[in-house]
Amino acid sequence: QWMFVRVSKKIEQACGILIILAEHHNSPVTNFELNQRLDMSLSYLMKLTRRLVKKGIIISTKGVSGGFVLAKSMREITLLMVVEAIEGTEPSFTKSELIQKVLKDKPQIAQKVMQALENSFATAERAWRSELDKVTMESLVKLSLEGGKNDD
Repeated sequence: QWMFVRVSKKIEQACGILIILAEHHNSPVTNFELNQRLDMSLSYLMKLTRRLVKKGIIISTKGVSGGFVLAKSMREITLLMVVEAIEGTEPSFTKSELIQKVLKDKPQIAQKVMQALENSFATAERAWRSELDKVTMESLVKLSLEGGKNDD
């Protein structure tokens, strides 16, 4: 049983931000450097970093040597945390009144169909979020490094 969830490229970009910050070992990284490395607009980058700051994943430091640093270790940051920081926590399925319109002559059946839809998506979403919560940023980076060594 699986669920197709559309996740925007913002998740990959946020992971890129975290990897860059981790490379700097608590030395602040400026928006300028992030912008250079990720090749995205500064305003778009600032939206992503603001969301990561708001969720306590990174910290914004002020001053001459200001920038961004990780608020937690890569071992503590899960993919679920990144997804929720960037995409929010709203459920992926939101009901409309379409089923009620389709089955307007059978309101009890329409209600049961809607309940089954909602339950199915809620179950799938819990499983999806549970899996994302098991994946740390550290494990993603380690997998990529190990994969790189084996491919040589």
